[in-house]
Amino acid sequence: MNSNKSLVDQAKESVDQTSKTAGSYADSAQKNLQQTADQTSKTASSYTDSAQKNLQQTADQTSNTASSYTDSAQKNLQQTADQTSKTASSYADSAQKNMQQTAEQASKSAQETANQTQAAGASYLATAGQYVAAGLEQAGQVIGNAGDSMGGQGSAIAGYAHAAEKTAKDAAEQVQHATTKK
Repeated sequence: MNSNKSLVDQAKESVDQTSKTAGSYADSAQKNLQQTADQTSKTASSYTDSAQKNLQQTADQTSNTASSYTDSAQKNLQQTADQTSKTASSYADSAQKNMQQTAEQASKSAQETANQTQAAGASYLATAGQYVAAGLEQAGQVIGNAGDSMGGQGSAIAGYAHAAEKTAKDAAEQVQHATTKK
């Protein structure tokens, strides 16, 4: 009976020892798994932080590069606009000067023609005055229309052209009055 009891005790002790050993293995495995999980999490977090940092740097660099290109393009466009404005202003000033000279010369020529033609006879004077007036009026209208179509500073040019046209008409009227007086 005692020997049987001893066998039971031995069996119980064997079971207890097996349970402890299994528990120890389980604890060790769980600890290793936990360490592995922690290490994996840290590694993944490190990779994520590094990737996020690289993406941020790339985004910043891209933004800086785009901003640089935008600033350069804006500067070039401004320079082009300024140069275009200066060129247009130069052409307008030159055209205005030429129109002024043309108007003055037309007025002077009309007056000289009227004076010269007046001495040639009343009939010839009247005919010549009409041709001169018609020609200068037509030229003034063409120049005026060209000035109007330019817009902006072209309006000043159109003003000079219309003034030349009026001067031509006035000169023609003077020719006709002189003819009538003759």
